[in-house]
Amino acid sequence: MHTITLIPGDGIGPEVTRAAREVVRASDAAVEFEEVAAGMRAGEEHGSPLPRAVFDSIDRNRIALKGPTQTPFGGDYRVPIERAGSGGRTIRRVYPSVAIALRKELGLFVNVRPVRNYPGVASRYEGVDLVIFRENSEDLYTGIERMVDESTAEAIKIISVRASERVARFAFDYMGTRRRRLTIGHKANVLKMTDGLFLRTAQEVAKRHPEFTVDQRVVDALCM
Repeated sequence: MHTITLIPGDGIGPEVTRAAREVVRASDAAVEFEEVAAGMRAGEEHGSPLPRAVFDSIDRNRIALKGPTQTPFGGDYRVPIERAGSGGRTIRRVYPSVAIALRKELGLFVNVRPVRNYPGVASRYEGVDLVIFRENSEDLYTGIERMVDESTAEAIKIISVRASERVARFAFDYMGTRRRRLTIGHKANVLKMTDGLFLRTAQEVAKRHPEFTVDQRVVDALCM
């Protein structure tokens, strides 16, 4: 029997995780769920939107099913975290949201989103079979901001070779033999230093994989 950490979250989170849990149970998989609270509701009930018990459970089970967690718009909302570190020490850090705290603390650097058609399910498009790889650890989601003066706010966009190379390598490794084309989405036409660095790094990684067709698109056009 394997145990999965279950984080219902906020809003529709409890509803969708309940449905997902029923699907897993219907498969007769030998699993059980350990429910822990995170999000706005957890903040009200436990004094923290991301209690230490969440990290303790994930560290113990090594797998989690998480519903969406609410983040207030604007203001100075912050998520302080406390978790066990090496040598018995306690780690304390602060993040702008529960989702970002989990990504950063657990090293979840890439969001993998498969998109495909299934037989018998009506869709606007046919023959869709692609995977989106979104880098999760950098860019504006680092949440580094400051007030330049009382009427001007500034956000810092962080892009590094290390993180850019890591997500590009992951994408090529993931695709394996199934797919032979990778499109790099970026905004290097305007953000020439940051997204320019991301684009160049991904293209350098692509040189190690001549068996793939690799192109690039400005993200505006890619989304359209």
